Amino acid sequence: MTRTRLGVLVGAAVAAIAGVALIAGTLALVAPPGGVSSPDDLDPSSRFDPNALAKLNPGARDIALALEPGESAESVLETTNSRLIVALARGHGLAPVASDPGVELVEVTGPIEQILALVGHPSVSGASLNEVVLAMRPVAAPIADDTTLPMPGRPYVAGVPLNVEPSALGIARDRREPMLSSLAKAIVTIDGQPYQGFEIAAYCHTEAGQERCGFEALGAVTRSGGRSDVWRVTATAASGWSAIGGPEDRPTYSGVPRWLAREAERIARSDPATAAVIATYAWIGGSEWDPDAPGVILLLYGRSCDAQVFRLALAGRGVLAGTGECFDYLKLRVDVGRKLVVGQATSSMSD
Repeated sequence: MTRTRLGVLVGAAVAAIAGVALIAGTLALVAPPGGVSSPDDLDPSSRFDPNALAKLNPGARDIALALEPGESAESVLETTNSRLIVALARGHGLAPVASDPGVELVEVTGPIEQILALVGHPSVSGASLNEVVLAMRPVAAPIADDTTLPMPGRPYVAGVPLNVEPSALGIARDRREPMLSSLAKAIVTIDGQPYQGFEIAAYCHTEAGQERCGFEALGAVTRSGGRSDVWRVTATAASGWSAIGGPEDRPTYSGVPRWLAREAERIARSDPATAAVIATYAWIGGSEWDPDAPGVILLLYGRSCDAQVFRLALAGRGVLAGTGECFDYLKLRVDVGRKLVVGQATSSMSD
């Protein structure tokens, strides 16, 4: 499967999470007094050449720092000498693929340390980076038993400002200030800390004669591998321009530190029955955390399904299916503190 195709599939899988009702489970924490700090407190940047890290865009850099030592990644390198980079990659035991003549790009999959060594070469000007998302990819090493799991909290209620330039939102001050204030008070983060990165897209339009403004905000946590929480709110004069979230505005809690998502993945794969189910799926499409159940992580797996069978099943219920592709999803709810899979559900959807 090509990267482009796989990216489309994973995008569809991640988008589907927002509409999934979480399965009830038991919450648990392992946060003993004096326990070790979170893996997020460790600085992995010393593993890499600073010059190589500087060539990555912020998203790719976040992925590089989130990957475990020796973990594989996919990368496309931009270079002025593709023949040399191909030779160097082969010397590292990798299987590079060069682009068509005249386009100096080299595609390579391998351990992140080897990829960053290639990125650091003077002939490389930049590189993309993606984690390998195969459902049966190698699992991570177990985290320490006394690792402190993050505790959700509201970091902005005490007056900590959102990391955003208000005037850049393009909304009148009398609207944006109460909207930003109410949004800040509503935000819950997985660890109770302000987001490492925060972006807001804003809009205003007239609907049924009433002006309505809204925000879609992305909040990134430390080393989440490019995954963010998503907050969607709207406001009107009737709400005093205080941001509110409707039924369709459910937050998406995808800002999971990657070490925590990988530990949930390891726990799920360590159960033989669950691992056998996971093996029937093609990719892992993401993870979510639950603000009401600290330490519980939802994993989403996906695969293509038989669209014709799916359409017939829907037709039997009097529902017309789309004419696009069909996907099957597996949702696993993992209690990381108790090291147990506490919920499992499947679903299908068609484009």
